Amino acid sequence: MILKFHSDFFKDISSLLNADNYNVIIKVGEKENIKEFYAHSNILRAHSQHFKYIISNDIIKKCNILTINKPNITPTVFEIILKYFYTGKFNIENQSGENNFDLLIACDDLFLEELVKYVQYYLIDKQESWIQQNFVLILNIIFNLPNFKKLQDYCISFICRNPLILFNSKDYGYLKNTLSIFIPLIKFINIASDDFYDNVRPYEAIIPIDIYDDIMKYYLVKQPLS
Repeated sequence: MILKFHSDFFKDISSLLNADNYNVIIKVGEKENIKEFYAHSNILRAHSQHFKYIISNDIIKKCNILTINKPNITPTVFEIILKYFYTGKFNIENQSGENNFDLLIACDDLFLEELVKYVQYYLIDKQESWIQQNFVLILNIIFNLPNFKKLQDYCISFICRNPLILFNSKDYGYLKNTLSIFIPLIKFINIASDDFYDNVRPYEAIIPIDIYDDIMKYYLVKQPLS
C-alpha cells in the first residue's frame, strides 16, 4: 500500500509538469542555448532549499508569475532536475559524462544533497574513463566545494597512482597553482628516471625545493641493495 500510494502521489504531481497554471518561469542557459521552463512555486520550494530561499510567499503575492534566471545551468540539466521534482524519477544513464558533471554542479547549486551524493557515485562507478580524461579541470572546479569530497578523494588518489598524467596534462600550466598542492602526495620514487627527466623535470620551478632535492638524491645516489 505504501508503494502504491507513493506511485499514485507522483502520478498526480507529474500531471502538473506541463499544466498551464504555473506561477514560476525559470530561464536557464546562456547565449544560443537558452530555454524557459514553467513550474509551480510550491513544488520548487518543497524540493530545493535554494528555491525555498529565493521564492517567498510575499514575492508570489506581489507578482502573478515570477521569473528566475539560472544562466549557469544548461537546459538539458535542468530538464532532468525538474522532472525529478515532479515525478521522483532520476535517470542519468543516457547522459554523457560532461552532462552528468554539469548536473552535479547544478544539484549543488540548488542544495540537492542526496542527488549530489548519487551523481558523484555514478560518475566514479559508471563514467570513470571520462573523469580520468578530464580530471585536471574537474579537480580545479570542485577543489574548494565541500560537498564533493567523494570526487575530490577519487581525483587525488588517481593523481597519486598516475603522477605522470598530471604533468603531461595540457591543462597543467593553467592550473598549476591548484595542482601544486598535490605534489607532496606524489611518490616520485615510483617514476622511472627517464620518465622523470622527460615529463617532470620541466616543471622543476613549481616543485618545492626540498622535495626536488630528495628526488634528485634518489636518482643520483646509488641506492643500497635490499
